[in-house]
Amino acid sequence: MEKNVEQVDAFLEELIRRERFVEPDPFLGTRLIQALENRLEELTSASHFMIRNLLQPVMVTVGLVFAALIGISLGLIQGRQSEAGVRNEQIQELRNSFYISDFADEGTYFMNKN
Repeated sequence: MEKNVEQVDAFLEELIRRERFVEPDPFLGTRLIQALENRLEELTSASHFMIRNLLQPVMVTVGLVFAALIGISLGLIQGRQSEAGVRNEQIQELRNSFYISDFADEGTYFMNKN
């Protein structure tokens, strides 16, 4: 039994002596983290491919079409408003030439005149 204890003791001393001279790898943690990130990137690259290469151009195109439609609709609204302004000016000129009051309603004005 004493022989076994001496053997274990000698083994432990030899192990401790060898470990003292082994220098730790300072970049081991960095390498492990990089390996994990690379593996994670490989697993998620398929979904990123779809988002980056397919959906991004579609979304840009939809945005440009939407912006163009908004521009066209604003232009049409502005055109209608300017046409309405011209019509109002023409009506006002006709009223002035026939001496019609601005406050008179056409339907009741002529009906009450009888």
